[in-house]
Amino acid sequence: MSKSIPDVRITRADASSAFWADTRWREGMIRGLCIAAALFVTLLHSPAFMSYVWPDSGTFQYVGHRLLEGQVLYVDVWDQKPPLIYYINALGVWLGGGGRWGVWFLSFCAVASAVLLSVTLLRRAFGLVIALLMTGMWLLAYFQLIDDGNMTEEFALPLQFAALWLAWQVETERAGEYGWRGFWIGVLVGLIFFLKSNMIGVGLAICLYILFQAWSKRDWRNAVRQLAPMMGGAVLVAVVLLGALWWQGALEEFLAIVLQYNVIYVGRFGLVEGTLSALRAGFAALSLSGLMAYGALGFAIGVAFLFWASNRIPGKLIPLFGICAIALPLEIVLVTTTRREFGHYFVALFYVLAVWGAWLLWLVRKALVDLAAPTTARTERLLTLGLVCGVAFLALPVMDFDIRFARDLRALRPPEVVEYIREHSTPEDTVLVPGYEPRILLFAERRAPTRYVHTIPFEFTSYATPERVEGYFEDVLREKPKLIVDPRGYGLNNFTAADSPRLRKQINQLRRRYQPVGPIAGWQVFALQ
Repeated sequence: MSKSIPDVRITRADASSAFWADTRWREGMIRGLCIAAALFVTLLHSPAFMSYVWPDSGTFQYVGHRLLEGQVLYVDVWDQKPPLIYYINALGVWLGGGGRWGVWFLSFCAVASAVLLSVTLLRRAFGLVIALLMTGMWLLAYFQLIDDGNMTEEFALPLQFAALWLAWQVETERAGEYGWRGFWIGVLVGLIFFLKSNMIGVGLAICLYILFQAWSKRDWRNAVRQLAPMMGGAVLVAVVLLGALWWQGALEEFLAIVLQYNVIYVGRFGLVEGTLSALRAGFAALSLSGLMAYGALGFAIGVAFLFWASNRIPGKLIPLFGICAIALPLEIVLVTTTRREFGHYFVALFYVLAVWGAWLLWLVRKALVDLAAPTTARTERLLTLGLVCGVAFLALPVMDFDIRFARDLRALRPPEVVEYIREHSTPEDTVLVPGYEPRILLFAERRAPTRYVHTIPFEFTSYATPERVEGYFEDVLREKPKLIVDPRGYGLNNFTAADSPRLRKQINQLRRRYQPVGPIAGWQVFALQ
């Protein structure tokens, strides 16, 4: 009887091993875990959890509604971002039947795709455990930085991972012959450009890596052959989107935003001071999760290995490290071009920090195994478990921050003025809300009387010419909004630096038409007489 007990135990172990060895079950469980993690994080940004939204997301959704009504982007409804974020929100509003769930679903798809691509990429390079660990780490940082979701960086992140994955696959499996995969890399980078123009570092890094290879081999003809399909993919995206804007009569306005407004916007902040402030803010935000520390240390070690000990790096990792060694400093330069202290801008670094952070963890695990040699499979599993526990312990501060931030999101509520607008106007009425509060109009289900859904552009003297400001107030006087909601205390005044006899006349007309109806929960409101 006693001899049969070991046999039973072996049989159970074998059954467990056989279950895990079944590729379909294993891969299904891994994908399910990735999707569940993305679902958990993004549900905290969903209408079920949040009753209100932050200004950026509110602006994008408001513009999405206007596009579905037939208004033309940049001509009839003005904002300064590249066009794709508005088209994505228009699609989301359509999917959600006018509600917020459709936009949330697209956000979930973007995050889930990024998580799956991250695990796929890092798993092939460093193994499953490290891939899951590092992906979990950037997810913790993501929730901390991405505000309430529906941001340009959110939709660009899976495209960055996909472009890097394709390039590494070509370099390791197809001897650097890009072909149609190069075309798709170009398409991905083109889409990134029209989502967030300064997030194209991954595409530039791939191109520079190809050029470096050509320089080292003195084979420029091959570089041209590899880069041509990438350029073709990027140009195709540009032709389609710019052609659509041209067909709608919006190309001139779009170019004015790109070439004039955004240059003025960036120039408002000093080059050195603004860049350093942006770096401090971004590094501080990423340091809480440890993502910057792991990534920066892994980058420093990886670059040292590339230059002085490349023979010690597994061969398949050299192209990945080569691209990422270029990408990290390039992304840091690009992300600070705006000179603004917004943490979500630094989501642009996630894909490359994930690679370098995973490399660092791989080195630590290898060092532990080597120190404990000779080891058994059980010992290696225990060492890996210790590494996981150590990283999880160091992530406790960002977990605590995320919990508190989730409570803040949960506590968001539409201001009382939203209900006041609904009660004192009809869906056919327009409502003017100066400042940066299109979300008020979104939740009140009203339209602005002017194409400027917010008045941020009029804060810049170089852009707020008398002609533009006169056009703004002319729209207001013509459309006769039922209410003017004043969150910034502008009053019925000219809140810009522009001045002209016509502008002064328009302000006087505005004052004659509207009277204050008292502050509503701290917001001054004026009603049409």
